[in-house]
Amino acid sequence: MVLEYRLDPLSGQVIIMANERSARPLILRGEKVTCPFDKGVESLTPPTKLTLPSRKKWQVRAFDNAFAFLKKRGKFLPRKPDALFWNSPAYGEHEVIVETDEHGALFHEFSQDRLMLVFEGYRRRFEALSRGKSAKFVYLFKNHGIKAGASIEHEHSQIVSLPFIPDEAAREIEISKKARECVICMLLGRERQNILSSNASFDAFCPSFSRFPFETRIVAKEHVAGFADFSPAMACDFMSILRESIARVYTLVKDYNVVFHNSPRGEDLHFHANIYPRTNVWAGMELGTGVLVNTRTEKEAIKALRKAMV
Repeated sequence: MVLEYRLDPLSGQVIIMANERSARPLILRGEKVTCPFDKGVESLTPPTKLTLPSRKKWQVRAFDNAFAFLKKRGKFLPRKPDALFWNSPAYGEHEVIVETDEHGALFHEFSQDRLMLVFEGYRRRFEALSRGKSAKFVYLFKNHGIKAGASIEHEHSQIVSLPFIPDEAAREIEISKKARECVICMLLGRERQNILSSNASFDAFCPSFSRFPFETRIVAKEHVAGFADFSPAMACDFMSILRESIARVYTLVKDYNVVFHNSPRGEDLHFHANIYPRTNVWAGMELGTGVLVNTRTEKEAIKALRKAMV
């Protein structure tokens, strides 16, 4: 088994080499096979770390990923500043959060009570992993559908802790530092014309610089760093607008990713979540230049997404 961080010296991208991930089971919706995320077969997964609302009557359950791309034991070798060549054991934690005990249930059809249990699962595992001695960045993400990278279509998310701040988050933090004000707060003003939906605590909009058709971003109206700062009302508002946004996307595109940007410990990143519908494949232009081609404008996306909920 190989689990290593490796640096591409030309792009600066960090690659996780995880050769056993290819052995993950593929369980599609509707298949008559035993799903390890179902209730009653908990022994098919690593030991349970969290159950909500109770162990016997769980609706949300968390445990270590059986096919983790990070390993909890080993010594992390930090990358030296400006190093062109670097590799290290892929130290970190990688967990699964099963979001429902019902195999065929869909996230955007969850009741509000179920959504709040899911959020509590997110928050508790985020806080638990954040307490890790070497955790510099805790990252929650959700893959839905084969094109989005989900090998098991039973609704679930994944959460990882990394011993470094990855480039995407580091860039967002650095941009705001250089601007001397929060760029995400600035975006809320500049993208007002692209608002898709809104509630007391959050705006959902289709950015004018979307990378994918129908891409949707959910941003807290207050400058808050992440889940730990959410009031109960904010948590309810967030899960409500997340469900609505996913429902809109799912009507048009069945495969999507959701990424949750909580601020790293000791930093000041404005919380936001991005929904990436997997409608197109990055091809030669994207892969060779880093310049992305989006085949839908934000106006077209907003019109289609609004119509999807009629």
